[in-house]
Amino acid sequence: MTGDFLIRQAMIHDADAMARINILALNTNELWQFMMKDVEPDALQEFVSQSFRHRLSSATNLYFVVVQAQTLQIVGCAGLSLPKSSISANGNSSEVAEDPEWPPGINRGLANHFYNEILNQGQRYGFDASKDACRTGTNIHPDYHGQGLGTRLIQHCNRCPEVQGVNLYVGVNDASHGIFLKEGFVELGHMDTLLNKYGGPDLVVRSTSCYRPAHQ
Repeated sequence: MTGDFLIRQAMIHDADAMARINILALNTNELWQFMMKDVEPDALQEFVSQSFRHRLSSATNLYFVVVQAQTLQIVGCAGLSLPKSSISANGNSSEVAEDPEWPPGINRGLANHFYNEILNQGQRYGFDASKDACRTGTNIHPDYHGQGLGTRLIQHCNRCPEVQGVNLYVGVNDASHGIFLKEGFVELGHMDTLLNKYGGPDLVVRSTSCYRPAHQ
């Protein structure tokens, strides 16, 4: 614990709070905004909550939340996708919640690109789910920006025993790119998405693949 905040492992009952933070954080991402612009707020909240419940119920995922010490309010979250071989070797298994269906109104063409290509772009640079780990989104509630909480979450994930001795991959946007480089990640390449290809504005959104080599 440092200051007025602590980091703890996320539990499945944290999914709704994590979803609210995730949605607020992604409201500044042009790709996410356009992909979800016709989705009703309640449907979006339920979709993202179900997505977190799905991940939190799997032994291959490990999530952490930043909690305000006095109020116990969750103000940030981040996750790790662990090497599948380590889970099998430890004999860990769990009943995994069903992966949610896409909500009505989602831009399906862009969603296919986002969930199947952008989120898996590390495979272009050698990511192997059986032996490598992968970081998932680091999101902080906008009211708590500027306090170094995102950096603390990144450092906490980097120190996890479960990812020591393995390559750790991450896909980052422009806002978080520099933070990951400062924390020992190396840039591998990037993927540009033209939103007008999916009926959107003439904007290009970049996602960059980085990794932290196993020896660090």
